[in-house]
Amino acid sequence: MNVIYSTISSLKQRLDNERKAKKTIGLVPTMGALHAGHIALVSRCVAENDICVVSIFVNPTQFNDKNDLLRYPRTLEVDCELLKAAGCSVVFAPSETEMYPEPDTRIFNFGSLEQVMEGAFRPGHFNGVAQIVSKLFDIVQPDKAYFGEKDFQQLAIIREMTKQLDLNTIIVPYPIVREADGNELRVQGLNVHIKDNHILKDIDLAFPDKKITCIIGPSGCGKSTLLKTMNRLIDSVEGAKVNGEIMLGKENIIGSGEKIINLRRKIGLVSQKPCPLPMSIFENIAYSCKIHGIRNRRKLKIIVKYYLEAVGLWDEVKDRLNAPATRLSIGQQQRLCLARSLAVEPQYILADEATSALDPLSSKNIEELFVKLKRDYSIIMVTHTLQQAQRIADHVVFMYLGEVVETGNAKHVFNNPKHELTKKYLSGTFS
Repeated sequence: MNVIYSTISSLKQRLDNERKAKKTIGLVPTMGALHAGHIALVSRCVAENDICVVSIFVNPTQFNDKNDLLRYPRTLEVDCELLKAAGCSVVFAPSETEMYPEPDTRIFNFGSLEQVMEGAFRPGHFNGVAQIVSKLFDIVQPDKAYFGEKDFQQLAIIREMTKQLDLNTIIVPYPIVREADGNELRVQGLNVHIKDNHILKDIDLAFPDKKITCIIGPSGCGKSTLLKTMNRLIDSVEGAKVNGEIMLGKENIIGSGEKIINLRRKIGLVSQKPCPLPMSIFENIAYSCKIHGIRNRRKLKIIVKYYLEAVGLWDEVKDRLNAPATRLSIGQQQRLCLARSLAVEPQYILADEATSALDPLSSKNIEELFVKLKRDYSIIMVTHTLQQAQRIADHVVFMYLGEVVETGNAKHVFNNPKHELTKKYLSGTFS
């Protein structure tokens, strides 16, 4: 059974008594509307501590848009039932006035850590996170606090805040579980015709989160068309007709009213041939940020450096950022294009034979980069090279004549294919 506290004084009194009894205390900070990921954190906290405290508080200081704050779901009764089933002993659900009797004017300085990725698009957000988490740490004084690894930038901010405030709380990261309808990309009953040709036929696929999915199959089987349909590049193909669903979370992106520019921020594409913009190296990355509203020069410099470092290009170009991007080698151009896609923080990276035009060394660099990036991104990659798929794929989709023949865990597909066509393709009978 869990006990719900709404005031700081009553919670402190309870926890003081627990500490006197030499009991350990763990904390899971949340804003409610709990899902499987939260419950995984709670289960870990329950297993490792005598007392598990879960806070449920929709923190106003981390919202940039008041309408988002108003729309945020409040489901306290349901949340408490979930926490009870998970073994949580203490729920802290204060009011806004309880947590902020006076405005919190503290300003934390996290340097470039808060000015890239999500922080670049939500100014002040991470300062609000630090304000509320530091308040909760002061109230609960937990031995351990649990945070999901999915929000890796927030996790880094909280670690830095803990260091700056010289707190003794141990920060425990946990690989958070996403529910099926979170940001999962799913294709259902997808058919694509281009003029009189039926290119994709009844495609049904689900792409695993934070894995490399390699789409393999002979030329002309529809692999590249599938990628182009997923980020709506197919819209510009004359005579193209698309039916079915491509679901990103709960939204069908086919026929979606969302602006394509916003969709492509979520699903980035790195094409077969590098396509640097006809501008400087710096502006190639800055441009993608500018069209999403980031124009502050200082922030742009931080973002450009961050993502050039992420793709291993910074040391090679830092002294010629104003030079035309077209002067880079083909391998460098491809890494620049990848950095440009990453700069707007997509959920998925589509790579359409991204290494086929590269020399072996550049190809190896891109492969290693994808393996590193899958920690934070889901990557869907079309490749004609079986050896490449065998090196880096976690999940495989085999296509033939516009249909999905076989899909599954890469090791299982490569070592024990179920379909006769897959066996023949993998053995080199046809290519």
